[in-house]
This record gives sequence, structure tokens and C-alpha cells, in this order.
Amino acid sequence: MNLRLRITCLSSLLFCSLIATAQWSTATLSIGRTQLAGASANGIAVFAGGIGFISQPPGVFDQYNVNTNAWTSGNFSPARCKLSAVSCGSYLLFAGGANDWILSDYDNVNIYNTTQNTWSVANALSAARSYTAGASAGSKAVFAGGESGMFGLYFNNADVYDTLTQTWSQSALSTARSRLAAAGSGTKILFAGGKNAGSTFNTVDIYDVIGNSWSTDSLSIARSGLCGVASGNKIYFAGGVTALNQPSNRIDVYDVTTGTWSIDSLSQARQRIAAASVDNLVFFAGGCNAGGTTAYTTVDILNTATGTWSVANLSNARQEAAATAIGNRFIIAGGAGSSGAPTPSVEIYTVTSTGLIQTQENERLTVYPNPVIGSATVELLHNTSGTGRIELIDCTGRLVLQDRVSSGQTNYTLKTETLPKGLYTLGFYPSDGEVLKRRIVVE
Repeated sequence: MNLRLRITCLSSLLFCSLIATAQWSTATLSIGRTQLAGASANGIAVFAGGIGFISQPPGVFDQYNVNTNAWTSGNFSPARCKLSAVSCGSYLLFAGGANDWILSDYDNVNIYNTTQNTWSVANALSAARSYTAGASAGSKAVFAGGESGMFGLYFNNADVYDTLTQTWSQSALSTARSRLAAAGSGTKILFAGGKNAGSTFNTVDIYDVIGNSWSTDSLSIARSGLCGVASGNKIYFAGGVTALNQPSNRIDVYDVTTGTWSIDSLSQARQRIAAASVDNLVFFAGGCNAGGTTAYTTVDILNTATGTWSVANLSNARQEAAATAIGNRFIIAGGAGSSGAPTPSVEIYTVTSTGLIQTQENERLTVYPNPVIGSATVELLHNTSGTGRIELIDCTGRLVLQDRVSSGQTNYTLKTETLPKGLYTLGFYPSDGEVLKRRIVVE
């Protein structure tokens, strides 16, 4: 097990200054619900679906705009819970799910175009199912695995959506299973763990979005109900329940650059964790014991720049919540407490002093299109005076481009024709003011 420094914060209102100055704030969903899904892009976070105090899903979404700091809500149809969500470019996709009230599983995918502020819905999955796992890399979003609780079926279906062509294709996992976890980084999407009626798996299916090919690997411990999250060139699979029905504190860490694994641990063994990353910070929030009878307030926070951990606490214990990151905010919404009652509570962790932490989705540094094919426009709204420079770093940390920016220049053409496909970090370094960074994908 990796040695590390773990710092315990005595107050959730003033976070440890060794990492960054930050604060917690709260909001409220329009309807309290659990088993919902969340995703964000272009300054907009959406929490959709879920189930409330009765067994009939309410059919609603809640939307947060980071620029206006305002919440709105709307109708989400078909109403369902146990769905999964993926952000890919400017699109948010909400796929599958179930409605126990009418004993139905769904093949629907609701797609929100954050640029045009429009919704569409189609019967796009190859099989109706719930408890799928979804993630994206490059221009592709993939939803894989799942189950039909009503019929006792488990699926190996993998449905691939290409945002560039707006088309669907089908593939398959190596093993049919549900309650697995997924995350994507660079050109890879990993689907890890899960279970079916008779087994709990350590299987990891790896999808290469460029080669449209699959390979397999293994977690250090077989488990289901785990979470997956990416930060930089690493993917983290944390927590879950083992084959012996014991909660796990294990974190398996996959480096997409080297294709190697390492392990770490949470401060508390638990499953049904909500996870997201804000640039250098990775959050593992809430969760519950193996039986789901005790929900937790624990938030483990990894600073990937320093390799150090800290622990904070939510105001409300919750399991099966939804989490996403937007700008310099980590947002966790909904979920259920130990009693099983759903909550409308939203808790927001805002990084207010960055230090080593750079805001990934700072709206003052916009790149379009992203993924980049050939060239892209970089908007530098921060460059109101003085000169600066543009730098592009590949996923190995190598500087591949450096260029000067003139005083007052607010648009820059980024040319990528000669660069290999993959994940890069674009940085703008003004002569005066804050350094801005954003991740881009070169196709």
C-alpha cells in the first residue's frame, strides 16, 4: 500500500490551507431524490432523474449555471432512476434507468446540448437496462453493462456515441455485469468491477477510442458498487463491496500513459460513493456500509499535485448521490440517508485560492472546438492588458508548443496538425494576472 500523508480537517467550513483555501456552501434540489445522475459542461451542471419519497420517479432535472450562480429545473422524460450520466464535449448524456413503480427498464438516452440549450431523447441503447456505467474520452461517450432487476438479467452491451458524427454503434464488455464503475482519460475509457447474480468481478475492460479496440486488465480486489473518476492521466476506482460482502477502502489507480497500476486507500471503507475531480483535487464523497443501512458524511480529498490527502465532512450523510465538477466547484446532490429517505440537499465545495490548483474549466479560457481537429480558436478573455504566452503540455508532461501573445490579444489560433492524438493541457501565462489552464483533446 502506498504511504501518504493524511490530514484531518477539524472544520468543513475552513479547509486545510496546506492544499488550498476553500469553503462549503449549500443549495436545494427542486425535489429530494436518490439514484439520480449528474454531469457538467460549458459552465452548466445538470442533475437528472432519481426517485423520491414514493417509489415513482418524479421526472425532473435541476440545472446549475456557474456564471449566474442560479438554479433552474425542468421536466425529464421518461421519469426514471438508476441511470448514468456522461459529459462529452458540449453534450450531457443521461442513459438507461428503471421505474420500479411500473416495473420498467429503459433504453432511452436524453441528450442536452449545452451550447444550444436544447434537449433530445431517443431509444438509443441496444438493450433497456439500469445500473450501467458511463464515461467519455475524445469525442466518444460509452455506456456499458447494466441489469434488468425485474427479469434478473445482466448485460455486456456497450453502446458508443460519437459526438462528432452524432451516431451510435454497439460493442461488448468481456463479461456481463452491473454496478460497475467507469472513467475516461486521454484516449482510454475503463470499465471496472461489478457483479452479476453469482459473482463479483475484478475485471477491467479498456476501450481505446482511437483504435476502436478493447483489452482487459484486473483490479487488485474484486468488488461492485465502486466509483470511478479521472484526474489528469490517472483513473481512480475507489471503494465498493467485496465478494464477501465487506465494504472496501481500496483505490486502484491506473496510469493511462504507462498502462500501469498502483493502489491507495480511502480513510473509510464504503460503497456507493459520489466522485468527481476539480483539476488537481479528486473528491470521494459520502457512501454507505455494505448493507446500505448506514450513510456517511466522509469526504476524502486527494491533491494529485502534492500526493497528499485530507478529510472533510458533508453536512448531510448520503449514499447514491450524484456528483460533478464545474469551474472551481465540486457539487454533490441528492442521495439518501441511513433511513433511506431521499434528500434535496446540495453541497458545494468551492476552491477560492488555487495555489498549485489550476481551474480546469475556467470560463475565461475557452477552446472551441474541443476535441480539436487540425486547429482551434482559443479565447483569452483574461488578456485585457500586457503580453503573455501560450503553452501546450502533452500527457507525459512534455512541452510541445510555446508561443507569445500580444498585449490585449483575446483570440489565438491553436494549430495541432502535427501533434499526436491525445490529451493535452493548454496554459495561458499572462504577464500580469492569474495563470489559466484547460484540458483539450487532439483528434
